[in-house]
Amino acid sequence: MKKILLLSLVFLSIYLQSTHAQEKLLGIWEGKIEQAGLSLIFHFEKDSTGNYISKMDSPDQGAFGIKMDRVELTENTVLTEMKQFGLSYTGKLTNDSTIEGTLSQGATFPFQLKKKTITSPAIKEKPQTPVAPFPYLTEDIQFNSVEKDIIISGTITKPISNKKTFPAIVLISGSGPQNRDGQIGNHKPFAVLADFFTRNGFLVLRFDERGVGKSTGVFSGATSADFAKDVRGAVNFLSQRDDVNKSQIGLIGHSEGGIIAPMVAAERNDISFMILLAGPGIPVQDLMTEQNVAIFSNAGINAAQADLYGKMYREIIDVIKDAKDTAVVVAQLIPVIEKHVAGMDKQFLNLIKLNTATNINAYAQTMANEMLSPWMHYFLKYNPEPALKKTKAHVLALNGEKDIQVLPTSNLKGIEVALRKGKAKSVTTILLPGLNHLFQKCNTCSAQEYLSLKETFSYEALQKMKEWLSNTIQL
Repeated sequence: MKKILLLSLVFLSIYLQSTHAQEKLLGIWEGKIEQAGLSLIFHFEKDSTGNYISKMDSPDQGAFGIKMDRVELTENTVLTEMKQFGLSYTGKLTNDSTIEGTLSQGATFPFQLKKKTITSPAIKEKPQTPVAPFPYLTEDIQFNSVEKDIIISGTITKPISNKKTFPAIVLISGSGPQNRDGQIGNHKPFAVLADFFTRNGFLVLRFDERGVGKSTGVFSGATSADFAKDVRGAVNFLSQRDDVNKSQIGLIGHSEGGIIAPMVAAERNDISFMILLAGPGIPVQDLMTEQNVAIFSNAGINAAQADLYGKMYREIIDVIKDAKDTAVVVAQLIPVIEKHVAGMDKQFLNLIKLNTATNINAYAQTMANEMLSPWMHYFLKYNPEPALKKTKAHVLALNGEKDIQVLPTSNLKGIEVALRKGKAKSVTTILLPGLNHLFQKCNTCSAQEYLSLKETFSYEALQKMKEWLSNTIQL
């Protein structure tokens, strides 16, 4: 779950074209969100058929080549947007190397782009990233989602052993288009997990999400329920392999993957075990409200102001979650926002750019666009409790103490309560001190810090999972 207000930009893809663009707008343009300390890079290009496309990089967050939903280029103006998360940029060419414009995502503010003449440098691997030669077998594979027209590509890693069958794990990634390594910047957490568990006797399957890497299908517009179909396809694929122990198939899901894993396990009897890494355990509308307050608090915002924003955000969700018409929602949101900003101090309003009627209107429009997108609309209405109660597997839930995206106290408690009400064979929850949402030992523990940390995934967390598996299933 990498989406965090303005601090996280996660991601979908689809091409749209314009027919009147000028060549001088083509190229690589870079700007910086000063309020968040994040750089954004836009690529305005032609595809192989001559149509104009737009891609975006957020290098500070490890996101590269994100295909935007829409691009319109005229002689000297640009408009590009990513509808699912309410991100848009409009600008005007002021000289051959500068575009002056505005960036919107939850708020609207000036954003200047400068033309780059060189590409971004290659990313160096982090210390934990596995490097060949490996003491196990690797195999590139393909399988069908339960939506038969979608082909998912992935990698299987398997121990070298005299054993004929192995316990098997499917890794399930969090929100945003994720490749098989779960890559964020130069961190490859799923490569680290696959390496660790394969060295400890497991066959591990990790895969590119639909529409990402070598997998077919379209990521844009897909919901958690759609991604669950792909995971079901992965389990079906493993259950047909001769080298898999059919009674020892398990799921490990991170963040949104911690929603998807129970969705799959709830409908099957062949999931032996499940590990939820920073998985949601409370209704997502509550989770997202907590998340926003925690992000502001982590950034040093006064607790009272952060709480006021959280209350406003929650009421915005309540207005939007059962709505369908964007124009109607915007009209409903404006008085809600005005009511809440009346109690916020001027300094905070200046920071979040809700200090003018124009900005309030833009914020209402942005929130409506974002929250009515298929993925977010489904996500905001989701309550993980029913699926958790139906899960019949052994379950381990882990959370980092410093996680500000899926707060540990409320979500671990929610997971445990739901599982103990239901059919789970066993339930274990563990709070890991000093770890963030990605299970790294952190300092500031903000989202901006993720990529600067050398550690990709805590060894302590890896060992906790290994110990639990050793005690739970017969290896």
